[in-house]
Amino acid sequence: MLLNTEGYYWDDWGAVGGFSLQEMAEQFIQNGNIWYGYFDWIFISAQPYGIALFRAFTFVSFFLCGMLVYEICRSLGLLSKQELFFITLLFLLLPFNTLSRNVLINSPYTFCYLLFFVGFYLVSLYVQKKQWFYRLSALAVLFVAFTMNSLLVFYALVLFYLLYMEKAYNTLKDFCKWIIRHIDFILLPIIFYVIKLSFFKPFGLYEGYNSVHLSGFLKAFIKTPIFSVLHLAHIGYLLFGVLVFLLIIAGLIMLYIRFKQKLIEKRDVLGVIIGFMVMFFGMFSYVAVYKYVQFSNLDDRHGILESLGAACIIVFSLNILLKCNISKILALSLLSLCAISVNIIAQTQLFSAYMKQVGVFETLMDNPTFLSHDTFLYQGFAGQGISDESFYQLNGLYKKLSNKSDKFIALDAQLEEEAVSYCGETPVYNCWEYKGDISHYGYISITPTLKEDGLLGFLSIGKMYLLHLFKPQTFIQKAKKRYKVLVYPPESNSDSPASLI
Repeated sequence: MLLNTEGYYWDDWGAVGGFSLQEMAEQFIQNGNIWYGYFDWIFISAQPYGIALFRAFTFVSFFLCGMLVYEICRSLGLLSKQELFFITLLFLLLPFNTLSRNVLINSPYTFCYLLFFVGFYLVSLYVQKKQWFYRLSALAVLFVAFTMNSLLVFYALVLFYLLYMEKAYNTLKDFCKWIIRHIDFILLPIIFYVIKLSFFKPFGLYEGYNSVHLSGFLKAFIKTPIFSVLHLAHIGYLLFGVLVFLLIIAGLIMLYIRFKQKLIEKRDVLGVIIGFMVMFFGMFSYVAVYKYVQFSNLDDRHGILESLGAACIIVFSLNILLKCNISKILALSLLSLCAISVNIIAQTQLFSAYMKQVGVFETLMDNPTFLSHDTFLYQGFAGQGISDESFYQLNGLYKKLSNKSDKFIALDAQLEEEAVSYCGETPVYNCWEYKGDISHYGYISITPTLKEDGLLGFLSIGKMYLLHLFKPQTFIQKAKKRYKVLVYPPESNSDSPASLI
């Protein structure tokens, strides 16, 4: 992450197009997140060093979250040092939110994520020291963190932590006393949600954004447990490929043997159950508003709260399956190495997406057909990679090179009147000056000329990275050669571009 200091992706292009602070922040204000735009501005205003600073901030934030998770879990007094280490390591390395954390516009969510664990840690200090400073600080920090609204449900972990640490679950009387003593912690998310609905409800272009409806809320109780199992299976596939199916079969056989021999400890079973509960609290908010994780593209952002629960499930599952401690360490170490490799691959995906931006649009800026027309359907290789090619990104890439916002370039699903109507609403869609006819469009077709699979592909991308650092003009020329870019004028839109390639 720290080496990959170039590239804007996805919604970044609604923030980095030379807009004023107010123009850029307005989209967040309409979304109900009044301070997000100003936080992004810290990095945007620091160009040309903004991306490097943002990536450093992201790296440090997630690393600090890992340290805080370690300390919070250690304060429970239930886990061995080995379990603490591997739960923390997997929390940091499992490929949830691997790509989207690199997108600058997501920096406020990273900050809220960090604030949540800072607040959680302050709660643990309050439990140990009973000092009001820690209690009030925790409440304040967690309140700000709730602007990432999915943390409102994930906050249940804090309440369960308080309940356990104060042993208030033995009798109903103890539980009632606990409620009275911690009424401020219990009411905190409710107060925040009421304030948000009263004063910071999404409006304008974002009216109804992430609204919770009863049907979605109720369905989430059924869908979330199912998705948690599917996500674990998908993570296994990312880490081990098709071998994951053999590992699942072997695991079931070992589970049966351990069960028959009565070697399964209740503690480990409880650990797996708690892991699924943690995943449930992390997923529920997203599932309730139909925001589903898609691994290996920017929709992995919806899985930002799943890694802690998944880490617990993996560690305690291996406790159940493996008797030998050395075997557990080897299995967890191998899994961690596989997770590191997936993270490295994610960084190559991001750099490849940046190369594509450079190669395609530098080529387009030399194409007279492209320069002569204003409306284009973007096809071919589009939509692959990290799935970040929104119309405002495509228009933003053109604007960056031409300093104009008079074209509308979109994928098939976005080439419609509704999308064009956004152009006149605000400059951040990068088509402010567009006056064309949406029904009269040409085609842009992109075909990769090189395969980047396996080790050779990885080495090729590494070479391009070095060229980018030390010979930027050579990098641009090489990037242009990696894609065959064909442009068809509007008069040809009755033909299928696929037949013309």
